[in-house]
Amino acid sequence: MKLVVKFKDSPRKKTLHVWKNTHVHQICGLVEHDTDEKLFLEYKGERLLARRTLKSAKLRSGSVVFLVREYRRVLSTSTETSKEPCMITLENNSRRPRAQMSCGHAITPGGLFQFLNVELAAGKTQICCPYTRMDNTFQQCNKVWDFNEVQEKACLTRFENSEMMRKLRINIMNFEKMQDNNNMNSDAYILKLLLQCENKTLYGRRGKETCPSRRACPRCGVFIDHIAGCPSMTCGVKACGHVFCFICLKDSCNSSNCFVAPIQFRNRESNFKKKRPMKKIGILKK
Repeated sequence: MKLVVKFKDSPRKKTLHVWKNTHVHQICGLVEHDTDEKLFLEYKGERLLARRTLKSAKLRSGSVVFLVREYRRVLSTSTETSKEPCMITLENNSRRPRAQMSCGHAITPGGLFQFLNVELAAGKTQICCPYTRMDNTFQQCNKVWDFNEVQEKACLTRFENSEMMRKLRINIMNFEKMQDNNNMNSDAYILKLLLQCENKTLYGRRGKETCPSRRACPRCGVFIDHIAGCPSMTCGVKACGHVFCFICLKDSCNSSNCFVAPIQFRNRESNFKKKRPMKKIGILKK
């Protein structure tokens, strides 16, 4: 039978003449035999099992399948690792380091990516640690992970990062529909205001820059809308008075490091003053 194999990450394609009883993993070996990467075939949007034959997969002569390379998630050298097994996949291979989360528990980048997809598909607006103690107490960690930490230790690609933001926006909007409209101080409502603001063109040190028209003070978290004038901002709260750049959100910037900061999100950690705790504002990378 004739089988057309297209590469999903490139415009290449190959035409093979094989038997109907040929297994899927043999097709992957015929197409790419000099690689150590994990390969699998997709047919009509579904992944074919490696031990499955072409006949059992209901492939006919002239069918088109896609060859997909499994993305290897490799932690950066600056990421803190752990020797403990992964809390999701229970992997304990010494050659594959596990990332140590802020709560102290270990997880592989692949396991974290799978857990992130499950949580976002369930409509969650926060990612919490799923670790459970295997004793009589069965105590759960449930520590809220920072989105920057999840993005770094899951080794997300640019496309996966944009998909995460899209799903997060949908979950927040659905969450807001279920909440009382009078609850104006909820984190989901504040994040909604930051994500749904319009973009604006400002004249920065690098020329014309397009950035969100609404920012939150990096120190105290008060909303500031840019109406007109230069990008240099001073917080109107008397107890704060923080001076920052509306484009890059830095205290002091110049022409070399004044890049547009992405959309902000609200963090639950308190900061600024012990007498008057205020919520800290973090950065959500695009």
